[in-house]
Amino acid sequence: MMKSGMLFLAGWLGLSAGLPAVQNEPASGIRRFAVIVGANHGGSDRVRLRYAVSDARTINRILQDLGGVAPEDALLLLDPKAGDFMSGMKSFRSRVEEAKSGHRRIEVVFYYSGHSDETRLLLNEETIPYETLRETINGIPADVRIAILDSCASGAFTRLKGGKKKPSFLLDEAYDMKGYAFLTSSSATEASQESDLLRSSFFTHYLSSGLRGAADLNGDGRVTLQEAYQFAFNETLAGTTGTLNGPQHPNYDIEMSGAGDVVMTDIRTASAVLALAGDVAGRIFIHDKAGRLVLEASKSGADDRTVSLGLAAGDYRVVRITDGRIFEAEAGLKSGGEKTLAAGDFSPSKKKYTTPRGDRASNIREETRSRTFGRRPITMNLAQPTGAVLNRGEVLMGIGPVAFTLADGLQFGTNVFNVIGGVYNVDLKLALIRWEGLRVAAGLNWSNFDLMSFGEEKTYSSVSPYLVVSPRLSRKLTLHLGGRYAEFFGTANVEEAEYSDEAEGTMVFAGLDLDLSEKTKLLVEGGYDATFRALRSGAGFLFGGETFRFKLGFQYFQQREADGFTRLVTGLWWRL
Repeated sequence: MMKSGMLFLAGWLGLSAGLPAVQNEPASGIRRFAVIVGANHGGSDRVRLRYAVSDARTINRILQDLGGVAPEDALLLLDPKAGDFMSGMKSFRSRVEEAKSGHRRIEVVFYYSGHSDETRLLLNEETIPYETLRETINGIPADVRIAILDSCASGAFTRLKGGKKKPSFLLDEAYDMKGYAFLTSSSATEASQESDLLRSSFFTHYLSSGLRGAADLNGDGRVTLQEAYQFAFNETLAGTTGTLNGPQHPNYDIEMSGAGDVVMTDIRTASAVLALAGDVAGRIFIHDKAGRLVLEASKSGADDRTVSLGLAAGDYRVVRITDGRIFEAEAGLKSGGEKTLAAGDFSPSKKKYTTPRGDRASNIREETRSRTFGRRPITMNLAQPTGAVLNRGEVLMGIGPVAFTLADGLQFGTNVFNVIGGVYNVDLKLALIRWEGLRVAAGLNWSNFDLMSFGEEKTYSSVSPYLVVSPRLSRKLTLHLGGRYAEFFGTANVEEAEYSDEAEGTMVFAGLDLDLSEKTKLLVEGGYDATFRALRSGAGFLFGGETFRFKLGFQYFQQREADGFTRLVTGLWWRL
């Protein structure tokens, strides 16, 4: 998915003539505010963005953790209508006006991620002209104004007038800077792209990585405007080379005078710090506990400095790729603490990294996210569905299950084993949520089968809608919780029929899949069938990897007062 336009970082400043030098100004005399807007929906005629809202949340967290914005001074607007946006900005201006008299300097950061065209922002089915946005931002009574727009076709907004003197953004020595600055995520003729793998726009992902410390080239614990831009330029260009829409070349337009540079973030104020020692070299990927890629950077072997990265407190998996090998380390960060990882803290992975073709950065990320079964989560546990669906364009063919995607997030499937046994079935499954740490799917299943009823074989059909939620509990363990409602059609009451493993009634079920190794999963499953008043349980193993998979296990069934029975569960398929 793409946003065919630019991301613009523009700074204006009006400074009173009597204001003393910034380095002599007490920190208590400065107050920073932020307006963060994320809008996935740009109207019925626009493709709905996936990550504008999450990008806005990311920038909001960074500004509060590293950028000096207090929680009460941040306004977060997610998928607002135009009226809600304008009323929010009006209230925000009033808050800034109230704070103006009690502080020497007021700073405001405005961030927007979403749809726009050549003349306006697109919010749901409504619009805000650039001129209105410009007047609204200029009307905020602040000494420093920073505007960031990550949106489509925003070329008309590249030059905002009315800027005056330009001192620094934070407490930098460059107190006499003047002018304005624009950073763009692409040139005027290129597309700004989102990435399903990054779960972000390319530029915002690398910009946020840089602001967290990956762009701190001189190791002073602060990231300047120039450092952030250079890092985002290099990484965005490398990350988009080989994509369908072609490489992005971030641009800039900066007119500033004075010594020094504008400081964007201070890593030393982070809630927790992860430091990479001087002997750590290679391509670095940092994933949080839910498996989300939080930060990405490179560190050459010739660079022997310690790199400090500002992160939230929590548990992280740090992956390092160097000389064709993958190394991993775990890092638990406590609030207010700092942890240093040296090369000796990384353990080698059994998986060898091979030089990827095409999109270099995307292929590397695919290799490091979850080694077991790659980036293809299972769509079935032992016998019940999970919250995952096939990826776009994937086909599953085997002795047993057969499935393919009808559209992005919509999967069609059947089971050859069941058809051979006289049980005809069709399954449709729709992805509702496809986050890294949580997958939710809804489905509809139709089956036709025979059951014994009072000594006679009766034919039944069933229609069963179902819902499955699959949260990822850890890097290796995923939980599957689901339920289905079954409506039966036939010549006899199905509740009077003898229970068979071929039939599933209204039921609730739960399961776990645990990665035992790179090629093996343990599958555990259980449930209660309210229609037949039967318990179902089972366990098994899934062997294979990205393409070839083999399942072997058993299920145990216990209905009412009848004797229980066991069924072998097998499957062999290729996922193409």
